[in-house]
Amino acid sequence: MLKSPSSQSNLEKRQSHPPISGAAQQSTPQSTPPQQQQQQSFTPQQSPPSQQQSTSNSSSSPPSAPRPAYPWSARRLTLQPISFLPRSNGPPPPSANTASPSPFPRYGHSLPPVASATGELFLFGGLIREQPKNDLYSFSIRDLSATLIETKGEIPPARVGHASAIVSSVLIVWGGDTKTNDSEQQDDALYLLNLGTKEWTRVSTVGNAPEGRYGHAVAMCGTKFFVFGGQVDGRFLNDLWAFDLNSLKTTSPTWELYSP
Repeated sequence: MLKSPSSQSNLEKRQSHPPISGAAQQSTPQSTPPQQQQQQSFTPQQSPPSQQQSTSNSSSSPPSAPRPAYPWSARRLTLQPISFLPRSNGPPPPSANTASPSPFPRYGHSLPPVASATGELFLFGGLIREQPKNDLYSFSIRDLSATLIETKGEIPPARVGHASAIVSSVLIVWGGDTKTNDSEQQDDALYLLNLGTKEWTRVSTVGNAPEGRYGHAVAMCGTKFFVFGGQVDGRFLNDLWAFDLNSLKTTSPTWELYSP
């Protein structure tokens, strides 16, 4: 870059500094061309200025780590044979070696966000081709497989828009749209599934309980199962309820309403 006259005079005053490339230079018989001066400005034991600059920069600030990437990927589920309950006598079910039907497409089902201790996610209910379901699937996070599981006991009726949570070896299901006609009431019962025995239990509670609903949120906090919000028959709710699983050890399991 060409320098202005004022800049040139300033450079002439600072004769102790090496001349700047591109600036006007005074020519004397002993002067060395600028390129040779630049080559003589460092010895073989010294690093070139560009390397020295990069070294100083790297020592002053650590190199930035590459940003982690979390790309989406699509994996096809492996459908395992249907998991039937053990039979004490008689022949096995005729479809004992039949692969589980695909659980999808469906919507309005429940699936807790955490896996069990054995690395399984449990899907319950939902809607398939306008038909509400109450089937149970397990998804293995180890080999990306899906298995239809046969259960017993007080199996929850088919439902849509419910929610579930998992704690230890118990799957908790509550709420959902269970009405098949306008004269029915929404099911407000609490259902527990023992994942070891695959047996459902319908909990009988005493006192006040949350109104049956769908589209709500649930979460486990310690031993308490929390329910918040949702809707029923076009009404939106914002109440907060909790059921303490420890109350199952008593003769009167109860819900607790939390007021602001």
